[in-house]
Amino acid sequence: MNAVNWIIDLENGKYKLIHYIDAGLVALRYGEPWRKLTGDNLVYFLGLKIIELNEEIENLKSEAEKYHDLSYLQDKLKSESDISDTDRINFLQRIFVDDGKYTGKCVLRKSARGRGYRLHETTADQGSTDVRQVIDRLMRLYK
Repeated sequence: MNAVNWIIDLENGKYKLIHYIDAGLVALRYGEPWRKLTGDNLVYFLGLKIIELNEEIENLKSEAEKYHDLSYLQDKLKSESDISDTDRINFLQRIFVDDGKYTGKCVLRKSARGRGYRLHETTADQGSTDVRQVIDRLMRLYK
């Protein structure tokens, strides 16, 4: 008997796709030989993709289990909170205004297509050289 490289069970065991190291692919139906697939690269690569996706599912399940542990979330939040809001605003000020290679002015506005808000550089008169001022303007509109 040839050594098995991998087996994929499908439809609760109704079908099995078996890849033998030296003999290629074989399909079983209800445990009985059904098709020889030697040389069928499409089925071979589909089998590899199924294996890859199953491994990815298992990895994602493992990651998801971590999120059931509240201490993991607390540690993660602590490690991400080392950046202050002031640092965030200063960063925006730097990239939009201070380093502004385009206009040095920015605007925060509702998307023209209604898909959220946009903070971007602008040549418009209502643009500002102060990111904080732009954010304050929008906040005042929603008070």
